[in-house]
Amino acid sequence: MKYKFMLILAVFILTCSLLIAQQEVSIYDVQYTTDAGSGTYPSPYEGQTVTLTGIVTASNYYSSGSSLRFFISEPEGGAWNGIYIFQNTYEVEVGDEVTLTGEVDEYYGFTEITNISSFSINSSGNPIPDAITTTTADLQSPATAEQYEGCLVKVQNVETVETPNNYGEWYVDDGSGACQIDDGIFTYDDPSIGEEFASITGALDYSFSEYAINPREQSDFVAAGNDTIPPTLSSASAPTPQEVELTYSESVNDTTAEDIDNYSITNLTINSIELQGNGKTVTINTSLQTEGETYTITVNNVKDLAGNIIEPNSQIEFTGYEPGAGTQIADIQENFEDYDGEEVTVEGVVTIGDGLLNPDRTKFYIQDESGKGIQIFKYSPLQNSYKRGDKLEVTGSVTKYNSDVEIEDPEITLLGEDYPLPAPKDVMGDEAQIWNGTWAKVVGEISDIWDASQYGFYQITVNVHGTDVPLQFWNSTGADVSEYVVGDNVVAKGIIAFYEGDLQLTCGYEADIYKSGEFEYFKIEPMEPTPEDSVEITFTYPETYTGAADSVYLKWHTMQQEPFNNITMTQGAAYNKFVGTLPAQPAGTMISFYTAILDTSTDELTNFPSSAPNNLESFGFSISQSKAILKVPPRTFCPAMGERMEIQVISQKDDRVVLRLYNSEGKLVKTFFNKNSSGSEIIRWDGKDENFNVLDPGLYICHLEVIKRSTGEKKVDTAPIVIAVPLKN
Repeated sequence: MKYKFMLILAVFILTCSLLIAQQEVSIYDVQYTTDAGSGTYPSPYEGQTVTLTGIVTASNYYSSGSSLRFFISEPEGGAWNGIYIFQNTYEVEVGDEVTLTGEVDEYYGFTEITNISSFSINSSGNPIPDAITTTTADLQSPATAEQYEGCLVKVQNVETVETPNNYGEWYVDDGSGACQIDDGIFTYDDPSIGEEFASITGALDYSFSEYAINPREQSDFVAAGNDTIPPTLSSASAPTPQEVELTYSESVNDTTAEDIDNYSITNLTINSIELQGNGKTVTINTSLQTEGETYTITVNNVKDLAGNIIEPNSQIEFTGYEPGAGTQIADIQENFEDYDGEEVTVEGVVTIGDGLLNPDRTKFYIQDESGKGIQIFKYSPLQNSYKRGDKLEVTGSVTKYNSDVEIEDPEITLLGEDYPLPAPKDVMGDEAQIWNGTWAKVVGEISDIWDASQYGFYQITVNVHGTDVPLQFWNSTGADVSEYVVGDNVVAKGIIAFYEGDLQLTCGYEADIYKSGEFEYFKIEPMEPTPEDSVEITFTYPETYTGAADSVYLKWHTMQQEPFNNITMTQGAAYNKFVGTLPAQPAGTMISFYTAILDTSTDELTNFPSSAPNNLESFGFSISQSKAILKVPPRTFCPAMGERMEIQVISQKDDRVVLRLYNSEGKLVKTFFNKNSSGSEIIRWDGKDENFNVLDPGLYICHLEVIKRSTGEKKVDTAPIVIAVPLKN
């Protein structure tokens, strides 16, 4: 692929020279790092000149009454998305959107932008991102606080434990350990020992090896009992036929928010309620909804964290789950000529977030249940930037740039956050262009590496079933993948794209590539176990997990061993590494697994991957001869209620495998795949046919055909699948 890039090198350099010179990056790119040094975490852009755009969240930081020194944030806020601007020329106001160019500097461990060479105010009066709610203990060390440096943060239900010293520094504690409050912007008069606050908000700095909250004004201090604003209902939607996601205007008390007696929904029975990790959204499990029917939720007695009670009989409406109400992305990709220039509405989950691939434009990807994805594009940035896991409704015009289909000039509605990613498509190397925009996975050996950072990207080429597939890591993503060398066997995930008709993957995250035998959080040894092998699984939890790992459990099962078996993992060589050993299994056995961390201080379990147990990691015990082994659970399933059927396919590596589904009359209704085998794999089928329609209830036959490529010998296995009808109330 090198020679093809060289053909357009002159054009590429010309069009990208301004971007490279200024390095237009996101605040997240500058702040995010895992490189520990000198007790802090320096920016990967330290010493470089960058151009940033952000919303002013705090000003007058040690500026003697002026607003010269200030903090900015990405519009959506959140960890790693704030930074301090040190300068003495330009006046700003909170709410201004600014674009500036300056040098990234680590001032005794505090990341700042200094030596400002250009500056502009794009607009004023913009919404301020919500402060990040954290604990006082989390602000005590770089390991847990670095991600919040430069951001607006909030601590709640705190008590003053130390009064101001000669530098205006004092301390509060929410019971987890004291953190510092400083007067870099605003001075709070005479806090007294034992004085209680419902919350304290401010910009987080780092000085003299300590993090401190810098409140901006008196209103950033909310005395205990002084928060008198009750929560309200913000949004409600039905992501499945038996789930409703209800979001409040602020964090709510978990006991009252999960009390079924506090809710009612017209014409529906509520089975359970769970408060999600953001503290604002509850997932309500209901009886089966009627497609398209309008329902009303009534809420009473739910409290916010200050004890304010929602207005009696607060109500909000939602529409019963409508499968395929919008256009299916697969239909757009497979019938582009029918949609070219047309306005469409699609729903999907973000697979690569905005701001990573082209920071000065809107460019990200979503994917829906049809199994295909699409690029969302606009020549200017959106007011809100969307991240991986956001579920969106997108309306815009269908167009094509080179080989890649996209939706331009989108109007976007955020439907929810932290959704699991779709299962990636296994890349075989012969994909047609209708797969562009789709979340995918390659497995193979690195055949070439091209460090083209001076041109804006780093390219790793992986040989997949005899075909070289380049992986493009653009500088703007901040991904450092220089550890990989030619000959490494890797697994990598990204978006299928085409360059001059040739297949490649666009990659957005460093964590999406890892060596074979490893998963995102796991490494298994041996990588391809035989029936004689026990398997050691090493789990490494990320530094973004800030709870106490009091107990770590390995949850695993085979299809014949449901529910999950439970193994207590032991501490490994590092504080965040744990090891568990699975017993040997018969040839062809598939293992599905995940881990759960118990934090006894909060009595909470955290799963890795986060979508477990709905989505699991898996591997198989190899077989030494050509066989066709097909396994499905001995039960019915109901795709109309959002259920999926796990189908296990076991064959010898590199045999040809064809998996099909027939109805009871012998008519072919779906071909799952026709490819060279990678060994054992699991399909979690959603009950849809080739046209993405949910199949009617009834009996179906799953048919596996395995062909030994060297001899043409054929093996066959079949299994019945029964699709059930939803039960009526």
